[in-house]
Amino acid sequence: MRFQRKRVLALAFVAAVASCDGDELPQGPPPGPTGPGFLAVVLNTPNNNTGALFVTISGGPIDSVQANQLTFRTAEIATNQHQVIVAGFVRDASVIFRFWVPDLGDMADYRATLEQAAARGLYGQLSLEGYVFRIALD
Repeated sequence: MRFQRKRVLALAFVAAVASCDGDELPQGPPPGPTGPGFLAVVLNTPNNNTGALFVTISGGPIDSVQANQLTFRTAEIATNQHQVIVAGFVRDASVIFRFWVPDLGDMADYRATLEQAAARGLYGQLSLEGYVFRIALD
């Protein structure tokens, strides 16, 4: 009786394994996008009166910069390093500008560093404390 029970369990196990399709095995998250495209610089600011930002972008090649709602100027200051100045009504939790990169898969290599911030109106300097940038897919 014991032999028969082991045999039935072994056959059940073999049948269960055989019925599994390799496509049904758990897999990690899908790969992120690759190829050229835009990355966005998203800002969180503690100030509701920010009127201008001076930002350095580094980490990889950048082809061009766009800022939809803000006036901006940009300059390549070194290989894989650009400075961007934006001015206007800078909103919290918004896309400040976006930049074109040759491979979206390299998103983690890019960094945005705030060099200076100024208030709207008279453009007096603001403390940099509390400003946080995030690079995101656009």
